[in-house]
Amino acid sequence: MRRFTRSEVEELVIALQLPAVIKADNRIVEDSRTGLWMLLARLAYPNRLSDLAMQFGWSDERISCISTRVQSFLHSR
Repeated sequence: MRRFTRSEVEELVIALQLPAVIKADNRIVEDSRTGLWMLLARLAYPNRLSDLAMQFGWSDERISCISTRVQSFLHSR
């Protein structure tokens, strides 16, 4: 299975015109590159939220809020 490289994610951030900072409703803030990285990780099968939390050392809430915010931004565009 192929994964995105760091440079490909950077290109996607530019191409998708993501804002520099992603702000979730509960005051969680993350840069757009990390936000997109989290969304891509969540969409990759068979990742579960709890798996990602253990892998990246973030809380379930942080991963969920940031990735949902990026997804909502992309959907609205």
